[in-house]
Amino acid sequence: MATDVINERVTSVSYPIHEAKIAEWADQYLPLTIDDINDSKALAVVHDARMTVKNARVEIEKRRKALKEDSLRYGREVDSVAKYLTGKLEPIEAHLAEQENKVTQEKERIRQAKLEEARAKVQARVDALHKVGCIVPFAECEAMTEEAFTARLASETASHEAVKAAEAERLRVQAAETERLRLEAEAMAAERAALEKIKKEQEAEAARLAAERKAIDDAEAAKRRAEEMEKAKAEAAEKARIETEQRIEREKAEAQAKAAAEEAEAARLAALRPDCDKLNALADAIAAVERPSVSKDARKAMAACDKAIATAVAAIRKAAKSLATGGDDV
Repeated sequence: MATDVINERVTSVSYPIHEAKIAEWADQYLPLTIDDINDSKALAVVHDARMTVKNARVEIEKRRKALKEDSLRYGREVDSVAKYLTGKLEPIEAHLAEQENKVTQEKERIRQAKLEEARAKVQARVDALHKVGCIVPFAECEAMTEEAFTARLASETASHEAVKAAEAERLRVQAAETERLRLEAEAMAAERAALEKIKKEQEAEAARLAAERKAIDDAEAAKRRAEEMEKAKAEAAEKARIETEQRIEREKAEAQAKAAAEEAEAARLAALRPDCDKLNALADAIAAVERPSVSKDARKAMAACDKAIATAVAAIRKAAKSLATGGDDV
């Protein structure tokens, strides 16, 4: 169905290219392909075909714009006239709507005022019952007739007054009992205060006696500590005298032993001195050995020999020094 409509529109509008020609080009050009990028002949055929199709599309677009220009101009004229006429009608419609809205708004204001008056009346009923201790839902108060509300309020008021009177009596009795208990508590507190005073006086006397006994005990203890300190000082002085005499004797013996050891070591070193001289003479003889002349190829070996001789000389001199100083290194 949609295809038929499109075909009818195509035949009713005059374009430079017809559908039959487009179908012919489709059969002729769609099979064209370029299999090799170096195929310049095939490329030229495809290019010419594309330009043919492109030119046809451009011609159709030009024709489309030319055909639509008159219809677009007419559409703009239609819109302009409609806008002009609408501009004339809008003030009239706005005025009539304003007049109509005045009535509607006033009716709504009156309706809301009546609703608020009715709500306030019901709320006054709720508040009146609440003052006498009766909690009644808003909806229930709203459903009451005036007679029913008056009767309910009178009943609840009477009950409330009776409850208030009973509560007042209960509070009076409670206050009297509270006062009686307060007086009894004050009497007991006074008695406890008197007993507490006697107890504190007894505790003060006991503390005084304990302080006197402690002072006597502290004096005797101080005397004993003084005697023990004097005894300890005498014992410490005697011990220090004995330790000093022992230290002096010990230091004297150590000094004598040290002097004897130093004398013996000096004698030992004096006895070894000729051997030290012999070793130093040997080191001098080895160091003075004449080196032979060698070729260029044997210089490295000769350097090794010099190093070995120097090492030997150093070792001999170290041994001689050890003997001279009484060391153990050889």
